[in-house]
Amino acid sequence: MSAFSSAVIRIGSMKRIYSNEKTCALYMEHCARVSAKPYKIPSAVRMNAQTEYYRFCDTDIIYLQAENHKPKQFILYLHGGAYMEQPVVFQWSFIKHILHNTDAAVIVPVYKKAPRNTHEQTYTMLYALYAELLKRTDPENIIFLGDSSGGGLALAFAKDMLGSDLPQPQQLILLSPWMDISMSNDEMDKLDRIDPNISRHGLASVAKAWAGNTDLQHPKLSPLFGSNKGLPKTALFVGMREMLLPDCRIYREKALADGVQLTYIEEEGGNHCFPFYPTPEAKKAKKQIVNLINTGRI
Repeated sequence: MSAFSSAVIRIGSMKRIYSNEKTCALYMEHCARVSAKPYKIPSAVRMNAQTEYYRFCDTDIIYLQAENHKPKQFILYLHGGAYMEQPVVFQWSFIKHILHNTDAAVIVPVYKKAPRNTHEQTYTMLYALYAELLKRTDPENIIFLGDSSGGGLALAFAKDMLGSDLPQPQQLILLSPWMDISMSNDEMDKLDRIDPNISRHGLASVAKAWAGNTDLQHPKLSPLFGSNKGLPKTALFVGMREMLLPDCRIYREKALADGVQLTYIEEEGGNHCFPFYPTPEAKKAKKQIVNLINTGRI
């Protein structure tokens, strides 16, 4: 099913947009125009949940919880989209599954994107948002969950907090995280050829815009680098047909060496963010993620 999905994804894929810096830069400008408008969950997804939209630190925030349900946990969900795209249907369908199979509420900041904004605005918002959440509940009840660039951001934010007075969340759950936005690992190239979603070359323009004046390999941008000592338990899901796999493997070794309690899952034949797709592999992964949220175990 994953192999079949690869073919379907490639037919309607963003691969051609990410194939070079020129097309990616043009798409980034399109995304900037879209991001300038107030965000709403796509009508194609019926969340069947209490949904609250509000503004915080000049950012659209969406708070969701199951109907007539008092949450015991809170998930800060950082969405992917190469730091330029707004959340899409696949992500909301995944969030819906989490909402209706766990005891958690989900908070989704539709954070500021490249090229109009850099990571600095988003970090300011995240620190303030997390501090507000800590007024409502203990850190033991908070989970950071992110996919792709959002997975990289969730990990990078947790690492940056190690130098602050803020406590770490209960756990991190990362789906195909973008670990190194400098994309310095040449092992990506052989997987770039079979990855139906993204490409190494075009993403360079987005990385530069998101970084601003900061070095691309700074841990706030590329959490592959820097110490991991003090991070909470972490689960990382990655597919074996995606370009980001080599960096995830490097991170596994670094995290374990730094004493992180890491659950690392590589899905054979899995594509980028494979838990989002209608496949048996995704169904299994979603069950594992639900178990992590509900029990702290796979």
